[in-house]
Amino acid sequence: MRTRCFRRGMAILVLSIVFSAAHGFAQQRPSSSDARTFAKRAHRLATSATSLDEFTESLRVCQRSLAAHPAAATRAYVEQLASWIYNKRGEQLVQLAEDVVERDAQRAAKYKRAAVGDFDLAVRLDKTNWQSRYNRAVSVAVLGKYQQALDDLDVVIQERPRHKNARFNRAEILFQLGKFQQAVDSYSQAIELDPRDAAAHSGRGLAYLELGDFDKTLLDLNTVVRLDPDNAEAYVDRADLYATIANWERAAGDYRVAISLNNQLPWAYQNVAWLMATCPDKRFRNASLAVRAAKRAIELGGSDFRRLDTLAAALASAGNFAQATESVKKAISSAPEEEVAELEQRWRLYQSQRPFRDVVDSPVRLASAEETE
Repeated sequence: MRTRCFRRGMAILVLSIVFSAAHGFAQQRPSSSDARTFAKRAHRLATSATSLDEFTESLRVCQRSLAAHPAAATRAYVEQLASWIYNKRGEQLVQLAEDVVERDAQRAAKYKRAAVGDFDLAVRLDKTNWQSRYNRAVSVAVLGKYQQALDDLDVVIQERPRHKNARFNRAEILFQLGKFQQAVDSYSQAIELDPRDAAAHSGRGLAYLELGDFDKTLLDLNTVVRLDPDNAEAYVDRADLYATIANWERAAGDYRVAISLNNQLPWAYQNVAWLMATCPDKRFRNASLAVRAAKRAIELGGSDFRRLDTLAAALASAGNFAQATESVKKAISSAPEEEVAELEQRWRLYQSQRPFRDVVDSPVRLASAEETE
């Protein structure tokens, strides 16, 4: 009931704030002194507000001030204040979304959309409010509106050149868009501002991996491990690199370390299962363990097409071709169109009672971990 009322009240308030100059309280005709009184009250309410309802009430008072035909200076002040309040309320909506996302994804999505609305109004009311522009960028990026997010982040960086998180988030979006060299440049700018930013080193390393620069990838991933030695994901990333260049022993070792640090990472189990099922070097294959790891990955992360494909490869490596065929058929049914052809090749392979083996055309000479420290 509170959520339903809150949503309705917020929608009405948004429209009122936007159109208050033309339509607000037209019949009451309050005076400019009333406008100043309301402005002072709105400030008091806003600076002590800790809940959505309290921020909403302070916005209603801002509305009343704007409806009282204030002098230019008072109007400018109230609009800046309202911008600040919208930004704060948007931040609370983001936090609410994070709090409920695991148990109610639909509700979390509604909070996120409402937060974007608040950040957008904050920017419209005060274009100098870079904090709300930054928050809007992050929020719309979560919704997949990458270009809008990049436009906002560019403005923030122009206003705040040393804003490390703006540069980092810009790099993350560029990575998602497949603009890996631009992502490297943005990650590097974040690292210049904070050389100990493990996440920026990790992101840049993975961007280098996409560009095929394996030595620079290893340099960055080694830095992540050094800065954050308990970061299981860093070991998975480095293991993936080693697997890419056919250094199976180091790959297997890093997967083991990752799982020992965090036994709840589905992609760690998925990738080590793939290695143990498909490695062209039989010394690193273990079909029974591969099946167990693949099933654990599904248990932790769900049955997406990649995990089903991994389970199929593990089952085929164990000689269970009937189940392997069924698993890869399920993968095909849920896979993106561009992945289907490769999955169908494996389906035909398992139908012919043959396991899948990874092929490495030309193993890359990569400096050892010690050499790149």
